Amino acid sequence: MRLRGEIVFQPMVYYRKRIIVETTPIRVNTLVTDTDTLAEALQAAGFETARLAWCEEALTVRGASARALTALPEYERGAFFIQNHSSLVPVLALAPQPEEAVLDLCAAPGGKTTHIAARLKNQGEIIANDISQQRIYKLANVLKQYAVTCARTSRMPGHLIWQRYPDYFDGVLVDAPCSMRGTAEHSPSEVKSLAKQQKFLLKSALSAAKPGGTIVYSTCTTTVEENESVIAWLLEKHPGQVSVEPLNLPAVPFAPALTEDAKGRPFAEPIALTRRILPTAELEGFFVAKLRKTNR
Repeated sequence: MRLRGEIVFQPMVYYRKRIIVETTPIRVNTLVTDTDTLAEALQAAGFETARLAWCEEALTVRGASARALTALPEYERGAFFIQNHSSLVPVLALAPQPEEAVLDLCAAPGGKTTHIAARLKNQGEIIANDISQQRIYKLANVLKQYAVTCARTSRMPGHLIWQRYPDYFDGVLVDAPCSMRGTAEHSPSEVKSLAKQQKFLLKSALSAAKPGGTIVYSTCTTTVEENESVIAWLLEKHPGQVSVEPLNLPAVPFAPALTEDAKGRPFAEPIALTRRILPTAELEGFFVAKLRKTNR
């Protein structure tokens, strides 16, 4: 069943293209190596690599499966992370700087946490939070493998973490649990339940950010209820406390935000500053919004 305001695409075409053109997207872990050095090592191992125009630490490896890449010594020592390039955008939007304090609210399995650490150059503080003990255990192993020394794991309900860290973080990433519509199917009631959870997570992120701090909200789903409507809800509930910021990443292949909610009601003007990435043969569908905490 199609939901109003949902972007529809052809998953089988996407799947077939992925098989015809076998590529694996990776992010170079700059805490361990650099892009040129890793590209040379992969080419020496018989793989063709291509750079990503809009992210200097990203490569596409052609003619390589994820399994083949994970067998390489470079993978074992944490030189790269297998990660769809769409999921690099939230950290690029957050733009963490060395010495900052950053909260990754829904951190496991750790791809974005390790990306944040690399951008911080391991100088600063990361609280990597997740509610699942099993996922926290795996996250801790990932942080170790990828040479992250500036992060501490935390196991707390995301909607409550602001109580421990009120007005504390320079940056907060909310890569929210979502329906992954486009790659998975969920009923309207499940989407509604997820949207409620996402709103509470984003509200917690706002309370945990310091005044002037940055909050990035992202999902890998196409439903308007989990994307633009969540941002609209936050703006309505907290007038004067948060603003939507432009995503100044000109080379990223963004698509515009949706203009109406699932009931056909138009969104307020600031929602137009949020962005989507449409699913293609190489990119997963994504939604990204950059917010600024303007007041307590």
